[in-house]
Amino acid sequence: MIDDCSTADESFVELQAILAGLPMHAIPHGDRSCGPEVFLSCRGPRKSQIDEGTCKRRVEAILSKAAREYPGHEHVLRQLEVEFASLDLVCFVDHRRRRLFAAVRGTDLSMNRWTTHEDMRSNMHLILGYNPPRAERALKEYLAVRSRFGRYVSFACGHSLGGAVVLFVARECEENPDTAFQRVDVFNTATSPLATPLVPFTTSTHFHRVKGDWASLALEQVELSHGQVHLHSPKESVPDKHVLLHFLPKKVDNADDQSCCLSESVDNRDCLSSTSISPPATCQEDGSAIQKVSKPAWWALLGSCALWPKGRNAWRCTWESKENPCSSGEALTLQLAKPTA
Repeated sequence: MIDDCSTADESFVELQAILAGLPMHAIPHGDRSCGPEVFLSCRGPRKSQIDEGTCKRRVEAILSKAAREYPGHEHVLRQLEVEFASLDLVCFVDHRRRRLFAAVRGTDLSMNRWTTHEDMRSNMHLILGYNPPRAERALKEYLAVRSRFGRYVSFACGHSLGGAVVLFVARECEENPDTAFQRVDVFNTATSPLATPLVPFTTSTHFHRVKGDWASLALEQVELSHGQVHLHSPKESVPDKHVLLHFLPKKVDNADDQSCCLSESVDNRDCLSSTSISPPATCQEDGSAIQKVSKPAWWALLGSCALWPKGRNAWRCTWESKENPCSSGEALTLQLAKPTA
């Protein structure tokens, strides 16, 4: 069934959209290099996981910031506690209302050793019509948390690849009333052109899609037997139809205006792409000019780095996180440096 987004519970949908963007912030920053060492460090399954406490502290910090940025949801966000956080899944608990929220991370657009390999594998599996490998880990982590809150009502959300993972988890859990979600909201969920989107049978599932989004195009081409598809109008200030920004409520500071230099905000890591709004051309830092550019999607970086010339006189490209002189926070800058002899 397809209907207009106005028929949905807008306040709850906005809350789910906010939570869907928070797991991306569990990933440590560090340098983002597109040299050959990325492929060496990302080869094979993750050999070790980042400490859960590190991920949890990062999400707690951004959750507090989200409460300030979205005053319409501040009361609810401040009641949430981060119960669990990993590179794939974050679980929030509202003890007062006895609610459990599970949010799954979408594709990390940066090239790094913690997420690139797993995201590439999961996206390729999904394109070919198979379940994303990340779903098995997310399912295991969710069940471990759910066992501690058996009497709580459970909800789930995810954006893009995260939405596809959430649908798999919901499908696997719905037969058991002790683990089933009461409601699932996915935003511009990634779909396969070769297979029908996976839809839970009994779980209340809501597909939120922006008109013109390429990743969720299959939702227009097939008739779903279960679930509801809600069409949202894109925000004119955001050219990329796929990013989570289209579903987020207005922020108290700059609302929909994303024209300033990118900072570590609730929505910025999910909105980076080759078509994201570009920051100012140059900003001065310690008297020197630094070129600010929109960060390409990970698949664009993968192709460019694979073809990047090698040799003694080759240039090296590295994504680094630097203090943003235009506004508070950090900005991603592309540094091009020719190796010295």
